[in-house]
Amino acid sequence: MFDGIALPNAASVAIGMRRIAVYEGVGFKFDAWHDVAWYGLRMAEPGLPLAGPVSLPELLSTAV
Repeated sequence: MFDGIALPNAASVAIGMRRIAVYEGVGFKFDAWHDVAWYGLRMAEPGLPLAGPVSLPELLSTAV
């Protein structure tokens, strides 16, 4: 899960989210400029083994 939040935001850190990137001074909120950060939280470990790459025609033929 990814989340873009205005800093500071202790609640996002409290639930285990990890800071990935920060955009400085790009968010305007409550009459002030704020840094905006992208946070991430892994919901589950990726499954193994991974399937190989799929061609675009194959992908399009299975689209719902």
